[in-house]
Amino acid sequence: MNEPKNIRVAIVDDHELFVDGIEALLAHDPALALVAKCANGRSALETLLEVEADVLLLDVSLPDANGIEVCAELREKVPHLKILALSMHNDQSLIGGMIAAGAMGYMLKNVGKEELLTAIRTVASGQKYYSGAVTEALLRQMSPAPSLPKLSGRELEVLRLIAQGFTNKEIAAKLFLSQKTVDTHRTNLMYKLNVHNAASLAAEASRLNLLG
Repeated sequence: MNEPKNIRVAIVDDHELFVDGIEALLAHDPALALVAKCANGRSALETLLEVEADVLLLDVSLPDANGIEVCAELREKVPHLKILALSMHNDQSLIGGMIAAGAMGYMLKNVGKEELLTAIRTVASGQKYYSGAVTEALLRQMSPAPSLPKLSGRELEVLRLIAQGFTNKEIAAKLFLSQKTVDTHRTNLMYKLNVHNAASLAAEASRLNLLG
């Protein structure tokens, strides 16, 4: 049976204790080998042109450079390199930026040891990997915005007055309408917003930003 081929791993991170922990973790896995450690973006761009690495663990927040820009430049200059972003921040803009720059995955630094090893192997094989919290953030980002109901200008006027706590009689007087007309508008609004009382109507209108 053939021994597994070593996956050559490099890491770019300025937190020495974190890097030491990664180094110790990799040392216990015969299929993984740490081939380079860099503390900043400039060093990474120089070192990874000289050192053969398969997977790069790249901190998104570097002391001298933007991690997204470093990722994009490395992907251009070292196209075979698989980049796995590491961060303390579960921020949608950072995640999206790293993915757009060519990262194969994004992990939060608080993930367990086994999950990090799994992520390294996964991206080394050419597949993408995101930790659970990152996947949730991506799903939130991709979720479509709630569709807005089609309301007439008069319905919006009535809706905003309902949200302010006015009764149908008071709304009728303010808008110079019959109370029966206001009753009809209220009924139509509850149907369109799928609610059953004035309090829910106001809450749903607020959620959909219809009260501005």
